[in-house]
Amino acid sequence: MALIILLSFCLILEVHPQYVSQPQLVVSSTERGSVQLDCKTPYAGVSQCHFYPEKDYKNLKHSLSCQLSLTDSELTSWTGRSYSPPEPVSVICYYSVSESGLTKPSPHSLPATVLEAPQLSVSPSVLTERGSVQLDCKTLYAGVSQCYFYPERDETNIKHSPSCQLSLTDSELTRWTGRSYSSPEPVSVICYYTVSESGLTKPSPHSLPATVTVLEAPQLSVSPSVLTQRGSIQLDCKTPYAGVSQCYFYPERDKTNIKHSPSCQLSLTDSELTRWTGHSNRSPEPVSVICFYTVSKSGVSKPSPHSLPATVTVLDKKPAVSVIMTVSMKSSQLCVKCRCQGQ
Repeated sequence: MALIILLSFCLILEVHPQYVSQPQLVVSSTERGSVQLDCKTPYAGVSQCHFYPEKDYKNLKHSLSCQLSLTDSELTSWTGRSYSPPEPVSVICYYSVSESGLTKPSPHSLPATVLEAPQLSVSPSVLTERGSVQLDCKTLYAGVSQCYFYPERDETNIKHSPSCQLSLTDSELTRWTGRSYSSPEPVSVICYYTVSESGLTKPSPHSLPATVTVLEAPQLSVSPSVLTQRGSIQLDCKTPYAGVSQCYFYPERDKTNIKHSPSCQLSLTDSELTRWTGHSNRSPEPVSVICFYTVSKSGVSKPSPHSLPATVTVLDKKPAVSVIMTVSMKSSQLCVKCRCQGQ
């Protein structure tokens, strides 16, 4: 008789929701700004699970698998969360079981905090040699323990920051990310943050990647380095990689006097060079030229560092030859004098 009573009591516990266990809502983050909600039920035979934002129990989302995956925007749209004031989102779940053709709800879970993905900004988005970049992992609310930054596809190579900001020089960035200066690819970085909840450290979803383009100075070559009358010269602004929009050339100390070239090469005759640079026919000084290039980033042209000057010696006048003959009683002397430009 006691065994029959015990079995009857167990059956009552299985079919009457007022006696079944409360579910546990577990929130886990996935990369690229999405969260997974898992309403863990104590046993099989659950018809469906239901999720709702705390204090909004009529705003339900249903799941037969008792799991729910939401992007950052879907979560904000569903919960009606305002970005001001910046408060975390809390979600509750429960499940239902069928009994004699009726659907009975379980007790509701305790609220679980859902963290939203941060936004990673970089400034500037184009980094030149000897420059620095600021990475800012923008979280949506206070109470963040620490932020973490890592190169895309290298999640174990982490830098930490309690301020959620990270400043790096060009050399520090390239060493950290393993980027080669000969590579035209931009550097992609991702961030996330952690909060402390009930003595546990909880990670947020990961941000979308933010890219930094690292530009190094071009090398300017001239051929030939000595230019004569009726000759021509080739200027070649050698960029370290493809994807260059255009190159620019200017005489040293005259940055506004620019010539453009989409091919990054420029051919000039002796007269064109002297007119452009303002070089005097009587000056023995060589002409110095500098170049740089631009790349397009989000519709905006970003300039590179400038090259070192390349010099051209212009010999655009023939030397003047004079002949002087000196005659005396004892001897005669012939003097031939070649006078070069600038003398």
